[in-house]
Amino acid sequence: MSEPEEIPAGALSLAQRLFPGAGSLSWHPLGSGGISRVWRLVVGDRPAANAVIKETGSVGSDPDFVRREAAAYRDVLPRLGIRTPRLLDSVEHGDVRYLALEDLTTGYGFPAEDHRWTLDEFRCFLPGYAHLHVEGREVGRRPWMLEYGQPTWSPDAVSSQALDLARLGIWGDLPGLSAMARRAFEELASLDGLDTILHLDVHPSNVGLRHAPPCRCALIDWDMTGWGAPEFDLAYLDIQPFGASLGVDRELVLDIYWRERERLGGAVPAAAERNRRQRVADEVFALALVSVAHRSVVQPYAGGSKPARYWNAMRPLLFEKLNGLLTR
Repeated sequence: MSEPEEIPAGALSLAQRLFPGAGSLSWHPLGSGGISRVWRLVVGDRPAANAVIKETGSVGSDPDFVRREAAAYRDVLPRLGIRTPRLLDSVEHGDVRYLALEDLTTGYGFPAEDHRWTLDEFRCFLPGYAHLHVEGREVGRRPWMLEYGQPTWSPDAVSSQALDLARLGIWGDLPGLSAMARRAFEELASLDGLDTILHLDVHPSNVGLRHAPPCRCALIDWDMTGWGAPEFDLAYLDIQPFGASLGVDRELVLDIYWRERERLGGAVPAAAERNRRQRVADEVFALALVSVAHRSVVQPYAGGSKPARYWNAMRPLLFEKLNGLLTR
């Protein structure tokens, strides 16, 4: 077996358990971030027997983080009619979890993190989103899921953090933010009746687009799996760190999604109610990101790291989104 020196012991032991007696294994980095590293594992003498190995570290404020993705792959995703990698094996090594996942890279292309979606690509993956949200209601909530119906922010804190970002010259003024935050906080409870499983991390590099027609998608990276209103997933589609959805008519995107929900037999509110619910979700989602944007300034990530690149790109987009919500 040959491998670079930096491959951690937990990943090596998982690979040996997955491919016992393999003559040679080569490790190809697919990505890395502040808490995750990913490799494509190629078995030299069995070229078809590949896997993706993902390393996920713990997050102090989220005790279930290190186990959530494995639980999603094992307990929930096989019950849903959407394409995701199969979980081949997993192991914990200290406070780190290693997952061995089916390799989808031969059948699906995964765009770069700064990819800009086209309308045709939205048409390709929105049906997967609709399937997730319709079928996820039947599967139900699990204790390890994040709860997106419970706010982790307060109007006063968000207002103070936004003012601090303006004082630091990161943002401009956002007049009316305090009033919007109080209203959104109060209206959050009205986003009921459609709660379902949420992905909450569908940016381009987490969406595999099938190489061959007809277009199909595969969703990966389920470490943010949660429970709440489907409009939160739709809100994330409109505010992504590198502006993935810029230039695509959002009303058309939402219409494609709800038409697919209707085709699947899912609950579809009337147009006015859909608009109201989406406004609330857009406001709540954007406001929830303010504290993370503020933390990325006062406690900066290592220069050049994936989280640093993410938030350097996201902060101005978040400001523009909040400004747009205040003036619409």
